[in-house]
Amino acid sequence: MDNTLSTDRFSLTPLDANHIPDLHLIYSDDTNIKFMQSPPHTDLEQTKVSIEKSMETQGGIDWVIRLNENDSVIGRIRFFGQIRIPRLNYIIHHKYLDQEIATEACRLALAYGFDTLGYDRIELWLNEQDDAASHVAHKIGFKVKGRLVSKYAKNSHHHMMSIWGIHASDWQGNELDTSEAIFHSAQVILPVRDVLATAEFYRDSLGFQIDFLYGNPPAHGGVSRGSWSSNIIAFQLSPIPPDVETISQVSLNIRISGDIDALYEEYRASGVTILSEPGDKPWGFREFAIEDINGHLLVIGTPK
Repeated sequence: MDNTLSTDRFSLTPLDANHIPDLHLIYSDDTNIKFMQSPPHTDLEQTKVSIEKSMETQGGIDWVIRLNENDSVIGRIRFFGQIRIPRLNYIIHHKYLDQEIATEACRLALAYGFDTLGYDRIELWLNEQDDAASHVAHKIGFKVKGRLVSKYAKNSHHHMMSIWGIHASDWQGNELDTSEAIFHSAQVILPVRDVLATAEFYRDSLGFQIDFLYGNPPAHGGVSRGSWSSNIIAFQLSPIPPDVETISQVSLNIRISGDIDALYEEYRASGVTILSEPGDKPWGFREFAIEDINGHLLVIGTPK
């Protein structure tokens, strides 16, 4: 099926191997890939390997953005394959960023995704420092749905990614089906021997705050740590019955940004039980593990 999409100025043409040299000129320019994970490509072979690998992913749709007047390739736009929620991604040569081509290309791709592929929602993940891309997302109807911490291998610092989303109903001008159950978040309920003592441990030793304590003595509680409402780590605390001798261990995987080694030293100095020191893991994180006063395992990691 030919999925070429066209406007008066440009076309979205299915990507093939013949486009790799043109795309290399884009991926090798640091200005173009400033907000991308990888550093500039140093040679054509690197671009070839990268693009051929992405083209092998099943379920994706991949176009180049080609000017009609001279057939020159000025960018790439695609839907990723093999992910749960369809995600749009694009790169355009910086010389054309102020010509509304990104906005028009995204609109073409969205129409194809909703009207032809039948997607019910589409996401766009953007570095929060990328003002131009955020402007495009807002202009075509995306709204920020959440944030997550990320780190590019080429950078020494972490940054935040905004997850923008748009429903098919918004795109098509229909009302959203409010009968659907929408899941927003979940909180772990930790079984503990002493709610108050556990809450105080998380506050005094791990830097959390106590959100609530119900009862006297407390029969239920909650603790949290985070800078903003959208990225809070929160647990609830519930006592085990008096006749239960052992607590089943709960393992918690906590993601942070910033200096993980400094946090480790802070916890070590405060007497927290250390299970493993900070180390680089093959799945792309630097992690260490500690244990709380109930024997629950906390693995704390950051993208490396």
